[in-house]
Amino acid sequence: MSSDNSEKGGKSNKNRGGKKRNLSMICLTFLCAYTSFNAVANLQSSINIDKNVGLYSLAILSGGSILSSILFTTPLIYILGYKWTIVAGQIGILIYIAANMYPKAILLYPVAAISGIFCSAMWTTQSAYITVLGVDENRHDNSDIQVNKYFGIFYSVFETAQIWGNLITYFILRNVHRESRSDFSQCGANFVSNTSETKNDESTISPMTTHILYSVFVGIICISIVFVIIFLDQKRKLKGDDSKGVIHRSIDYSLLTLKQFKKLDHWLLIPIVFWINSWEAFIFGIYTKSFITCTIGVQYIGIVMASYGITASIVCIIVGYVAKIKYSRPVCLLSATSVSIMILMIMLLWKPVPSQTYMLYVLACIAGITAVVAKPLVSALYSHLFADTKEMVFSIFSMIQNLGCIVVYFYSPVLIVRVSIILQIIYTSMAMICYITIEIRLSRK
Repeated sequence: MSSDNSEKGGKSNKNRGGKKRNLSMICLTFLCAYTSFNAVANLQSSINIDKNVGLYSLAILSGGSILSSILFTTPLIYILGYKWTIVAGQIGILIYIAANMYPKAILLYPVAAISGIFCSAMWTTQSAYITVLGVDENRHDNSDIQVNKYFGIFYSVFETAQIWGNLITYFILRNVHRESRSDFSQCGANFVSNTSETKNDESTISPMTTHILYSVFVGIICISIVFVIIFLDQKRKLKGDDSKGVIHRSIDYSLLTLKQFKKLDHWLLIPIVFWINSWEAFIFGIYTKSFITCTIGVQYIGIVMASYGITASIVCIIVGYVAKIKYSRPVCLLSATSVSIMILMIMLLWKPVPSQTYMLYVLACIAGITAVVAKPLVSALYSHLFADTKEMVFSIFSMIQNLGCIVVYFYSPVLIVRVSIILQIIYTSMAMICYITIEIRLSRK
């Protein structure tokens, strides 16, 4: 009897060790991949500005992710399993960053589409994998808390990618020369990409400098790929005897994914998820150019956005623990949306000038807080509402996330920033209303 108990205890400890290792590897994977990707994305609107190829490539990448969420994500996960789907996503990001060494539409757009397809699958896999790790078979009552905790840990590590990637950018680009300017009236809410008299900072960055920058980021991803291949355990829905008819099963599963839209909860969650990523796209694509680059120069994007990453990481750790407290989710999410509206109102009214550079950091820090609070809580909410169909719903989750990005990236080059800010206020308000509706529905169950 005692030997049986000791065997069970040994297996339990082994499982816990395996969970910690796998969670650590997923965190490391996304940290490395998005240390590189986020830093490059933050620069797209300021460096690759010829015909707005940078922003449009991000929009195409998001479009590829949407297509993948509908057609390819679930089949890829079924065929490759969780581990190799993550590897494929890393390779997709790697080739996109490498393509930026020759930032022409003929190369960057097709690569962005391919990258988007694999990135979507990688994010869906991440959400499903963490949900699997967080569910303790022996303690079903605590599974939601564990999932919340694991998502909190993941996002707290993930958000530090904004720190490391942007610091790398800053140290490599810090000596970039920028001509002085005296008129800042077209910065901030008055900024328009096609008409504002802004200095093309790309002309002052040598090809050697950009090649060094992108090579560093490619190297970081290569290291993470090696670690995943060696240390991450494979997990998949299909067992060995299910290999026959895998394509047929995958197609059926994709159709089931689309059928998930019949559920009202999905429609209520769409504005919330859309807001989260449209808000990030606004910060990365619009705020970086119209507020930071226009006011103090492209070389400072890295250091300002690093402050975004620092606050986001700290808050994510806090959210992971606060999530255990009753009613913490509505308090945190409603606070995040309210503060986001406040920041947007400040952006609408404030006229940025170099003498008030500190405000660029303050706004970035607060934006980091609001953006990161929602991510783990909404991911855990999906896990709670759709526990039996996690791959399908996280495909939808990924699709809506990318829809938020693609919309913002497509209209940002042609709209005055003032209009973009007003649209963002509308998105945030809709998210708040829908979330309140979801909580009311949950309280009645």
